[in-house]
Amino acid sequence: MTKAALIGLALIPASAAFAQPAANLSFDVASVKKADPPEPGRPMFMGTQGGPGSRDPSQITWSNATLKSLLTTAYDVKPYQVNGPDWIDTERYNITARVPPGATKEDVRVMWQNLLAERFGVTFHKISKVFQVQEMTAAKGGVKLKETTLDPAAANAPQPELPPPPAGRGGVQFSDSVAVGPGVKGGGTPAGPPDGPKPGAGPFGPPQLDKNGIPQLKAPGLIMMMTMGTSGPTARMVGKAQTTESLANMLGNQLNQPVVDKTGLTGKYDFVLEFAPEMGGRMMMPGLPGPLPGPSPGGETSPVPNAAEPNGATLVAALQQQLGLRLVASKSPLDVLVIDKAEKVPTEN
Repeated sequence: MTKAALIGLALIPASAAFAQPAANLSFDVASVKKADPPEPGRPMFMGTQGGPGSRDPSQITWSNATLKSLLTTAYDVKPYQVNGPDWIDTERYNITARVPPGATKEDVRVMWQNLLAERFGVTFHKISKVFQVQEMTAAKGGVKLKETTLDPAAANAPQPELPPPPAGRGGVQFSDSVAVGPGVKGGGTPAGPPDGPKPGAGPFGPPQLDKNGIPQLKAPGLIMMMTMGTSGPTARMVGKAQTTESLANMLGNQLNQPVVDKTGLTGKYDFVLEFAPEMGGRMMMPGLPGPLPGPSPGGETSPVPNAAEPNGATLVAALQQQLGLRLVASKSPLDVLVIDKAEKVPTEN
């Protein structure tokens, strides 16, 4: 794929996605309930499981979803492309949806759009806005990424889906969502059932940690994990058999800005990126001592931070030091979904 094609993929996700949903596509049954507030000292899990292409295509379970996360999924946009009231980042919902037989992933996307309109009363309009874009290129001295150690068959296999959230258990979390718990947070679907596989025991258990606390992935995957120490939090982004495009997407989620892969690399790589997470944005997470990176008021995105934290390098600095990649600022127009109306309390099930 050419560099121009990569830029096109990254910068025009919104025009088709913002089309009005088809009224005849909906979940067979959908339960939408306000999530209970997190209990002190207990983990809060967030993420989705099930749906077309998964081990359970007939049902989707979404734990502690925010309205913003629902909007980004329904309209195939990034969080920085959604502008709405502050509460769409903080109010949380538990959703169980039955998917009609034969539905595709694109059908389900439209079903989410209809659910948002019917249950939350969401209405919006679209604007175009110039964003700061970060272009990921090779740093001076060259890229330090290592080709994956997985054999080609394993490297191209899909990552196994993980089981539903266990009650009251911590652990490494997968994907881009966040889980808050004693000492550890990460993202996505939790690591295993209460009496299920132990760390390192198989594809559905949490990855085993080495002596430095780094997850050891045995299959293709990209995870985030944060540990709390006496000097503050330390975040680790760990990839196994990942493309630089996948890395750029994860970086964009962390920085709340578009990150475009301009490395020209086409292989799959294993990497560990360790950094001090920034705590200067607006978005707050229950159970954490400070804010997580997020959009600032009025829909403006927070600038990419570049000042080092006392306990380690920032994400941008660590990217260059550890992986030999740098981010170069540019600008580009993107479509933005502006919420005109949305209800905190969904209509009855």
